[in-house]
Amino acid sequence: MLARFRVLPLLLLLLVAFSCSKKSAQEQVATEQSDGEEIDPYSNLVFTFDEAVVPDAQLNRWDTTQYVRFSPAVRGKFKWTGDRELTFSPLEPFRPSTVFDAALQAQTLPSGKQQRPSTASASTRPT
Repeated sequence: MLARFRVLPLLLLLLVAFSCSKKSAQEQVATEQSDGEEIDPYSNLVFTFDEAVVPDAQLNRWDTTQYVRFSPAVRGKFKWTGDRELTFSPLEPFRPSTVFDAALQAQTLPSGKQQRPSTASASTRPT
């Protein structure tokens, strides 16, 4: 009978350990929907293009033109940090446990540099 009670604390410890490691339904959905990479809620996003898109005159100036549309919506500013590199800086951190879709708005690019629409996904980790 005493041996039976020695196993009880071990069983309780295992039960607690496994119940704490389960993801919530929201976390599971975010993980399953995300086919992109995980992003830091406090970081800028950098988009790199295959070829030069903007002239040197547009480099290193913050711009409110919405070159990329996010879903869910994210307010922020854009800056061309190179002729093929666009940086997005959000005004507020990205929401945690969220999958974000980003769609290039080709009509905002200079004439002759408008590429076919492209999209990407990324997610933030749960809090």
